[in-house]
Amino acid sequence: MALKRFDEAQIIIQAGLEKIGNQFQLLMLATDVFRASGNHEKSLECAQLVIVHHPDDWNGYYRAAQDLLALKRFDEAQTIIQAGLEKIGNQFQLLVLATDVFRASGNHEKALECAQLLIIHHPDDWNGYYRAAQDLLALKRFDGAQVTIQEGLGKIGNQFQLLLLATDVFRASSNHEKSLEYAQLLIFHHTDDWNGYYRAAQDLLALKRFDGAQTIIEQDLASAINKDALAAMEAYVCQFNLRQSIRCSLNYQDAARMCLDDFVAYSAIPGF
Repeated sequence: MALKRFDEAQIIIQAGLEKIGNQFQLLMLATDVFRASGNHEKSLECAQLVIVHHPDDWNGYYRAAQDLLALKRFDEAQTIIQAGLEKIGNQFQLLVLATDVFRASGNHEKALECAQLLIIHHPDDWNGYYRAAQDLLALKRFDGAQVTIQEGLGKIGNQFQLLLLATDVFRASSNHEKSLEYAQLLIFHHTDDWNGYYRAAQDLLALKRFDGAQTIIEQDLASAINKDALAAMEAYVCQFNLRQSIRCSLNYQDAARMCLDDFVAYSAIPGF
């Protein structure tokens, strides 16, 4: 596998399975071997053998559902993941994958149920709050998303992904003041990541607090956190036709005011 000689790896693993039968580690490795060459059908066969011969282990259900997702066989993936959860209970990896499985077919209600089970049975992990808030956003249940993300942050503290999503959650209901609070927490607790500066500047622009936006951008550029941060800020500035550095003679406040409408429209795009 490390040498990327996949055909030989397949021959070896099949020889081992013929000799030793449905040995757990060999079946597990077999799924990796066939996936490495893009053969999800064959990987699925091995995952199904894990389920048949090792039904009390979550890995078979998990890997079979992953392969079915890759093959876009969404109904079968749902059936497998539900069978796994019925057999093993509220196993963490299965619940996480379950949200992906139901989202793949656009079923955010069912994905939300699985995310809520993550919160109940694994309350100290951020994934449940994060995924539940994402599904609530997709369902346009903004108040519920806000409650969930705040609950997660109250439980886990200033976790990066939760803070990042919190800005999206509050922007969805046009609450840029609250979004700004979370962007500022990103800056404070994750100083070396560019997202906090980027999102805080966005919110300040939306609130027409141009001096504050300029200060945030200058702070980020002055610190030169990393190339990604500078590239992101440059792209951000270019979106509003602010093509010159804020250190040049361009009146940043006037330029920002002229392009505010463009900013508001652009910021509505998911992921902006």
